Amino acid sequence: MSRIFYIFIICFSFFKLSSQTTDSEDFRIKSYFNRDSIFSLRGKVEDGLLKLWFAYPEFIKGVREDALIWKDNTIMLYRDTFCEKIKDTMLVYPDLDDMMTYEYDAGMFYTPDSNCIAGRVRYEPFFRKMYGNTKEEVLGKLHKMAWVPKIYVQNIYITKVNNIHKKLQKVSNELQKLPKEFHKYLKNIGGTFNWRPIKNTNGTRMSLHSFAIAIDISTKHGKYWDWVKDMDGKFEYQNEIPIEIVQIFEKHGFIWGGRWHNFDTMHFEYRPELLLDWGPILK
Repeated sequence: MSRIFYIFIICFSFFKLSSQTTDSEDFRIKSYFNRDSIFSLRGKVEDGLLKLWFAYPEFIKGVREDALIWKDNTIMLYRDTFCEKIKDTMLVYPDLDDMMTYEYDAGMFYTPDSNCIAGRVRYEPFFRKMYGNTKEEVLGKLHKMAWVPKIYVQNIYITKVNNIHKKLQKVSNELQKLPKEFHKYLKNIGGTFNWRPIKNTNGTRMSLHSFAIAIDISTKHGKYWDWVKDMDGKFEYQNEIPIEIVQIFEKHGFIWGGRWHNFDTMHFEYRPELLLDWGPILK
């Protein structure tokens, strides 16, 4: 009996010591919850963490030096255990840091080079937590809206999370004001919500259409790298989508797949964290 009691005391003491060590380590990691101080934290906290906090105020209540802090107090680490990753590894095994590594250059038109992958790297747990972990969860948050109704009639479904439905409505309203020669790029869109994996990923990576935060405009005029590659897998950049359309989407928080080396010029997705430019915001 005394031996069992002795073992219990040792185990309890070890557990208590382990808990204190963990608490002590957590105590040394500073946390920040005042969103007004985001800009003063630059240099103290990873810029990518600050941009995610700034871009998604409905869900992110603060940051630690190494993590996002969600409003339900979930901690989501910024980096995983991999030391360094090449681009292809980032696409398959990303973390939040990888997602924020490459800069997205909005604005004027350019031909993207092999380093243009900003937005293609997606840490899926981040999107699942925000928009829905299952098809049923996403379906429960959808909003039906008329897409460019002054040009032609087509209803689409987009998520209400982060008020994306309202932002896409603003995009639709502005696109309708473009001259008539732009209308052909807005008709017969490829779609919005579609719970599915990305093509050629063996079902391991979900498309952002799954979360109803993406839209494909005209498939007739859209270009996709996988459709034009040769037998050796090589391809040249192609695009028909006018930059005027792209700039309206970017203005409201949507990035364009035409700025990727592996281009998808009909594709737009809501990624405001990649469109933040601290300069104009600080003015």
